[in-house]
Amino acid sequence: MADLAGFRAYHTARGNSAPTNADDAVAEAALVRATDYITDEYIWRFQKQHKDPLPDAVDEAIYEAALSELSVEDDAVVLIDGGFWGKTYTPAEAKVLVQVDTIRWQYTGGENGYQFPVSTKIEGRLRPYILPDVPVVIVA
Repeated sequence: MADLAGFRAYHTARGNSAPTNADDAVAEAALVRATDYITDEYIWRFQKQHKDPLPDAVDEAIYEAALSELSVEDDAVVLIDGGFWGKTYTPAEAKVLVQVDTIRWQYTGGENGYQFPVSTKIEGRLRPYILPDVPVVIVA
């Protein structure tokens, strides 16, 4: 299971020293938040054969998620207030600029719903273990 030593080694190998520069308590808290996020958003969707034991990709996904919980402020590594993965975006925030002259915005998601952050690295690591979205086909 993901641990502090693994978190630091994983990111050091990728040239990121933030987990190593963080105090143990800060890095551990980031790991707890990340583990909660991965468990709540991904593990429940795993195919049965991948739930016990969990694949190594889960630890890698946790390490990626934990890094997103850290920020550098005044040369110190700290936790992001409120947590990165707990952030929600309202429709007013989920938009892109599509025209500059007489500024115009376009919503990037459903205008009536909320959106959450997503990591392509985490999605890529865990995609092979998740149940596929199988469309329902009715044959008459």
